Amino acid sequence: MCISTCNRVPDAPAARPHVVPVLGLWLGGSPCFNTARQARKAADLARHPGCVLTGADTDVDLVVGATRRRFVDH
Repeated sequence: MCISTCNRVPDAPAARPHVVPVLGLWLGGSPCFNTARQARKAADLARHPGCVLTGADTDVDLVVGATRRRFVDH
């Protein structure tokens, strides 16, 4: 699966997309993935909670618009 986030660089006229592969799983009907707090995708999602998840198989391409929600498992 890949996640696409929106990155607004200081002094840039518009936000730029950032696409990165992530390991993810579906948990309780929602896609879940992990990221380090200092990772670019974490910073992007902190500023802009919207993202797009994409994945492909031999028979289907999947594109899911999502809004991030932080989940912490203690």
